[in-house]
Amino acid sequence: MGVYEGGSAKLMEHLCTSFLHLVDSFEGLPKPTVKSDGFPNGSFKVKPDRFPTFGENVTIHKGWIADLAPQLQFGPVSLAHIDVDHYQSYKDALAVVYPQMISGGVLLFDDYGFPRCKGARTAVDEFFDDKTESPVLLNTKQGIAIRRV
Repeated sequence: MGVYEGGSAKLMEHLCTSFLHLVDSFEGLPKPTVKSDGFPNGSFKVKPDRFPTFGENVTIHKGWIADLAPQLQFGPVSLAHIDVDHYQSYKDALAVVYPQMISGGVLLFDDYGFPRCKGARTAVDEFFDDKTESPVLLNTKQGIAIRRV
């Protein structure tokens, strides 16, 4: 979730042995909802000429996560890479993907330790506050959690 110009998604396509779902508004980031969201509305808007072509095992879901939520039934998810920068977008992404994660599935939070994305970390920490899992900050400034069912 959060594709931007598709660089990470293209790498995942090569590593993926089953289906890959990409979710992005393709409009850039939404308007910040909390002061700790560090990027303005429209940041990271995709330039169509920079977006790669994907194979048939890749499904692209275009729109805002909250609006797409009823359609985003992926089945069992083993890896979720969330790179949506803002507080509310992280809340929306976790509400969709967490219930679909398999036991041992990996949730990777791209913005978890970045100072300009403090809203992302707050959203992740709040989400896991009543869960058995706890996100861990990596030295890359990303965060990770392993789903326990």
